[in-house]
Amino acid sequence: MALLYLDACALIDAREKSTPGSRALVDLIAEGSGTETPFITSDLTLLEVLTKPNQGLIDRTSDREDPASRANHDWYLKNLVPDGLLFRTMPLHREILLHAAIMRARIPSLKTPDAIHAATAHHFGCTHFLTGDAKLMRGMERDAAWLMSPDRFTFVQLTAAALDALRTELFS
Repeated sequence: MALLYLDACALIDAREKSTPGSRALVDLIAEGSGTETPFITSDLTLLEVLTKPNQGLIDRTSDREDPASRANHDWYLKNLVPDGLLFRTMPLHREILLHAAIMRARIPSLKTPDAIHAATAHHFGCTHFLTGDAKLMRGMERDAAWLMSPDRFTFVQLTAAALDALRTELFS
């Protein structure tokens, strides 16, 4: 069974953007979600996706809040939970952080949040990693150890073509 990891930029695209790629991602999520959802992300994602919505809410009375910020904030809190219908949010723990540290040491271009996302996806046995971060993909795909790993995941870019192809592969 396929297990798909969505990093923060994938979730932000799905929730906050209206592009052909984001619509294809929403279609993929809709088709695959349910009681046995194949989509996971890390607790780290919650921190990353809430930053912008919180900027439209902090230090404001409820009548001065940005409505889009409130809607996004509430949607993320509702859907990024351990047993969510759309996504399962996986906890960070020491083993993942140690793996992320090794990834950062091997791939200098890899930023700490990206290493944590990749280590989380690898730890939980994801088959695919959905991201719009080309630098993350390039860095990982240049690492010899990663390329030789028998249980590495496949990167999927956030383009309509790539996401539609994945949807066809998984659900047809």
